Amino acid sequence: MLFKLLYIEDFDLDAAEVQLLASRSGRAVREVLERIEAAREIVRSREATQRARLDAAESAGQWIRLYERRLAQIEEDLVAIDSDSPRAARLHAQRAELLEKLGKRRRQQADRLRASSHTVVTLPTEMLADLLGQPASSTRSQITRVRQELVALLSREAGRHAATEDQDQQ
Repeated sequence: MLFKLLYIEDFDLDAAEVQLLASRSGRAVREVLERIEAAREIVRSREATQRARLDAAESAGQWIRLYERRLAQIEEDLVAIDSDSPRAARLHAQRAELLEKLGKRRRQQADRLRASSHTVVTLPTEMLADLLGQPASSTRSQITRVRQELVALLSREAGRHAATEDQDQQ
């Protein structure tokens, strides 16, 4: 149930689980259901924030690709013309401007990706503890154990998958 609550937007609780939460927290079932819906809304909001940051990073990436293509074209044009011509001077100015824009977009993309990777899309621990009717410190410990168990399980599965691939190749 801890995992379901942590990722509440991805899982539904059955009637017995809602009943258990109500008895553990000393709340009415209706109040538990309202708190679950409020929790889902918070997770949806966090997911929307993460999506917006990823979209902004992708947009910056598209600008980067556009600037890189234009820079490549300018470089080709500069090779093909006289370096003392007025057109070469304009191309050098455009190149300098594009390099500046490119640097800004790369920083913007890196910032958005970094912010996105730090966006937590699970239920806040305090809300989770409140739903479970227990202290936040106990909930944090339980979350840590569940995550460690998941990492161990995924590592074992990856090892089995690699061993199966090795056998298939032999």
